[in-house]
Amino acid sequence: SDISALQAEQTTQNTAITNNTTAINSNDSDISVLQTEQTTQNTAITNIQTDIGNLDFTGANYLVFGSDLTAGLLKLDSQIKINADNITTNSTNIAANTTSIASNAAQIASNDTDIAALEASLSSPKPETYLIPLGGATIKEDGSNNIVNVFRSADDTAFGHNFHTVTTSQSSLQDINLDFGVKTPADIKDLSTITLSYKTDGTSSDSKIDIKVVDASGTTIATSTGLSANSWSDVTLDISGHTATAGELLTVEVTGYTKSGNSSYIGEIVFDYTENK
Repeated sequence: SDISALQAEQTTQNTAITNNTTAINSNDSDISVLQTEQTTQNTAITNIQTDIGNLDFTGANYLVFGSDLTAGLLKLDSQIKINADNITTNSTNIAANTTSIASNAAQIASNDTDIAALEASLSSPKPETYLIPLGGATIKEDGSNNIVNVFRSADDTAFGHNFHTVTTSQSSLQDINLDFGVKTPADIKDLSTITLSYKTDGTSSDSKIDIKVVDASGTTIATSTGLSANSWSDVTLDISGHTATAGELLTVEVTGYTKSGNSSYIGEIVFDYTENK
């Protein structure tokens, strides 16, 4: 009876041993497969390291020394987002700047046109007007029929004239010369005109006015004679044909004729010229 029990136990143990042996052999096979897979994974890791570099960043630029791949990629991704946002903002700013640049270019072109016009204006001769002072007149007699009175006066009306009056009570025609000197300015380019305002009483046989412009040598540049008008009038002499010389002394000779209380009135004298710029 005991021997039978031992034999049964022996059989059970043999069966367990057989089962364990089978399991061990199966585990050995699984371990071999896992080892092969591990070898494949190690090879893949080596290849990845070869393709993208070492596991740690060792540069000294954006990624600090010793950052691993994961941390590095996170930093790069964050910076890429920042850069993308900045690029969008910059694109908007660039478009605005392009519009501003175009506007500025148009304004510069307009300014260039204005500057060119201003330069042309500044370089062009500039017309000038000079009122010859009446108080600077020199009274000259020609040696005959010079019994006259000469005095200065002014109209009482608005914008009235200032003038010299030449008058006499003599029944025969008398005359007197009033000479006005004008010195041409240093920047003169061309002479233009001399304009005299005048008035006379009666007819030209009662009173009249002659005017003449002479240069420094005494040569006549322009003249007008027998002027007669019972209201204020202007006579303009063209002196543009005379070559302008800076500092030249020109003389405007005005002769007033009068008789029997009929006066001649010698008013303002205006000198027009152009100057260099």
